[in-house]
Amino acid sequence: MFILNANDKKNNKYVVRESASHLIKALYQPGSTEPDKGTAKRIPGKFDPANSGCGSSPGKPSGCLHRTRLSSTIDGNRAVAIPMCRTVYGSYKSPDSCDEFPFASTREGAASTSNQYSVELIDVKDNCSSGSRLGVWYRRNRIREGSPFAVDVIPFGQTRPISGAPGVVVTDPLPDEADYFDRCTIDGVGEFVGPIQP
Repeated sequence: MFILNANDKKNNKYVVRESASHLIKALYQPGSTEPDKGTAKRIPGKFDPANSGCGSSPGKPSGCLHRTRLSSTIDGNRAVAIPMCRTVYGSYKSPDSCDEFPFASTREGAASTSNQYSVELIDVKDNCSSGSRLGVWYRRNRIREGSPFAVDVIPFGQTRPISGAPGVVVTDPLPDEADYFDRCTIDGVGEFVGPIQP
């Protein structure tokens, strides 16, 4: 399970609070997110204690996300999410950045026809920090093409995931985060704004 901790700090600054806030809304209050705010939405990815292994059965998807490394899928997800950010929020430029969930690097991203999604403008440094953490997590945990996973969040000021998932939360320094961070752009594509200093 990928867990984003809103309390993460770098140089005494909180670095993923906006990303974590967006994930909480997308996972636990999907009707409060754009697009289609105020409607009943189903956004996949939330940890399900009754299905912690992300199992699925015929006709019943697991609700988990599945990683993709296919650039066509990733680009397709961004080709839906980024224009939606501009439709909902108007034109924007750094330090604003379009954050999307499910992640562009999943089969359930914005271009998926069987799932809904969320977009929100957040600070580009925060977006890049959370994205680089996801990239490092994929690599360290050998999350391969098609691998299922759930997402959880440790809210700001708390020490446990919002879902109440059991177990020990392992915090691991991210020395290799810089490798991903240096390749970050305003929305993963387009206007180059990096490397962004920590």
